[in-house]
Amino acid sequence: MKSKNFSHAYSIALVAMYASMVFATKTMIAFIPNVEVTTLLLSFSVIIFNYWKALLITIVFCTLDVLMWGFGTWYITYLILWPTLITMIFILRKTKTLNWFTFVLINTLFGFMFGTLDATVNLIFFDWSVFYAYWIKGLIFDVIHGCSNFLVAYFLYKPIYNVYRNDLARYL
Repeated sequence: MKSKNFSHAYSIALVAMYASMVFATKTMIAFIPNVEVTTLLLSFSVIIFNYWKALLITIVFCTLDVLMWGFGTWYITYLILWPTLITMIFILRKTKTLNWFTFVLINTLFGFMFGTLDATVNLIFFDWSVFYAYWIKGLIFDVIHGCSNFLVAYFLYKPIYNVYRNDLARYL
């Protein structure tokens, strides 16, 4: 029975540490508009851990974010989009179509589309005029987000995957 309790405690600690790492890296570079490693790290969570742990990591990350920045419509967007991202990566992984190229492509498209999807969620609370104003105002930020996600995924996927495969996999 001790072994099972240890396993649960170990899993809880891993989820908490990984979610905290995602939150800390996002907060550390928050001063750079729409440049983040959150997409990469949450995408990797479903490669490193099983789907349910990755989902828990996402929920803990979103909760930490709302505790830090306060509630807004963006929080609902986060609760929809981040789990959608990890679900897409999970499906690609399960169908054996996840590789470096598809990982970079998904991360890039996610960055380009994030603002549009966020504006769409705002339709729950506001009308179409707010959607268009929000969407048009954010287009330049979507371009920055998509390009930065491309660069981050392009340059960091292989080194992070190699560290996981060579050093971390045996502990997880």
